Amino acid sequence: MRIIITVVIFLASAFLSHLAAQDRASLHSSSVTIHTAQRGLPSASLGYTITAANGQHQTQLHEESTPVPFTALAVAWSSNADGTQAHLHMRSRPPGGLWSDWQVLTTEAAPTETPSGLYWSSLATTPDGTAHTEFEIQIPNDLMPSGSSISVMLVDARNSRVEAFPEEPLRNRSTLDLHPTIVPRSGWWGDLPIAYLSPTNYTPEYISITHAIVHHTAGANNPPDPAQDIRSIWYYHVFGQGWSDIAYNFLIDHNGVVYQGRYNPYVDLLDVRGSHATYANTQSVGVSLLGTFSVDTPPSAAALQSLTHVLAWRFEQKHLDPLSRADMVSDQAGHTVNLYRISGHRDVSATACPGDALYMQLPAIRATADLLIRSDDSATVPQEFFLAQNYPNPFNPATTIDYSLPEPGSVRLIVYDLLGRQVARLVDEYQSAGPHTAVFDATRHASGTYIYVLTEGSHIASRRMMMIR
Repeated sequence: MRIIITVVIFLASAFLSHLAAQDRASLHSSSVTIHTAQRGLPSASLGYTITAANGQHQTQLHEESTPVPFTALAVAWSSNADGTQAHLHMRSRPPGGLWSDWQVLTTEAAPTETPSGLYWSSLATTPDGTAHTEFEIQIPNDLMPSGSSISVMLVDARNSRVEAFPEEPLRNRSTLDLHPTIVPRSGWWGDLPIAYLSPTNYTPEYISITHAIVHHTAGANNPPDPAQDIRSIWYYHVFGQGWSDIAYNFLIDHNGVVYQGRYNPYVDLLDVRGSHATYANTQSVGVSLLGTFSVDTPPSAAALQSLTHVLAWRFEQKHLDPLSRADMVSDQAGHTVNLYRISGHRDVSATACPGDALYMQLPAIRATADLLIRSDDSATVPQEFFLAQNYPNPFNPATTIDYSLPEPGSVRLIVYDLLGRQVARLVDEYQSAGPHTAVFDATRHASGTYIYVLTEGSHIASRRMMMIR
């Protein structure tokens, strides 16, 4: 199949459609690769090489008939020029339809941040959710000088499955915590390869978080099918960025629906390392709102409410103060930077994410999360038999367990392994009503999952914890 690429060199007025003939040049694509059979979704990569710019300011890639229809695209490029502050412009249209408005694509990742070794733009999704077959992309020539190679990734993430949300959401299992309702991965998976739903190509790395990093996906606001957008992001992160799975731990749409992102079989209790914020990944949970939140486009109230709820839930679990600051590793040499525990992506990377409008909301989000945690603690713990999640979790070698008794009684707190064998008896005595604390030191025990059980009279509660050396 031969694809003809029209490259138009713009002067200062880059968006004028009536350009002089001497401002135009034509190139053929250097490669067209169809990925549909290997990746499970209709998809392709188109390759280009920038030739001499002849002093002009813009290069335009124009595909009149793409090899596959697409609902999302992203641009990758190699260049000796600094591409961290790139601004590309893209528009597209369906067969016989109208052009979409221009979208601004900013830099999502630098060469050092992905196995691809390329710059990657943010992901563009079709605003109406339908499949398009024509696009134009405008690129500043100072960003991609002569000799730069460009790849445009196309994917059609529409879903042919009739059943939606086939599993029950992960719901609040207790009135004593802030656990939100979470749509599991199977709820947005659609036609993605089933082998990646519970992947075996990588092992989740469990981490003890000190921070949360807030993002926006930089796609369409109010997408007609949020699950479709999440599938596009998954494809982009796996086959574009090379991150094995979707980068974010949680995603939230404009209706406030919360989705599980990166694979994590213990998502109720533990955090896994994502790929959302470079060196911050080892210390943070990543939560992303669907949309692009420039200064005049704020997120919806429902999305902000769910974001705050998710952060309060996780911070209460991990005994983190949403109003405080802490050190975070900032580079490969191990240097640290002191950040609010709830920060934006731009605080740890050279990016505009999470957008000005969402970034400005972070102080209010911290304050509201703090109120939720303090209200939840004061309203429930003193009056109830309560066993908290240990912290830190995972741990090495010691961890703290908090619990509360509504009345005095004989108390036992015992740790078991997964075979039901008693590992440690932390408490076995008569205790007063109110809050108590115990410490489990696993120095002499193997890495793995343990269960701790609290009993007092007719009351019993248990939770899981993980020790990792």
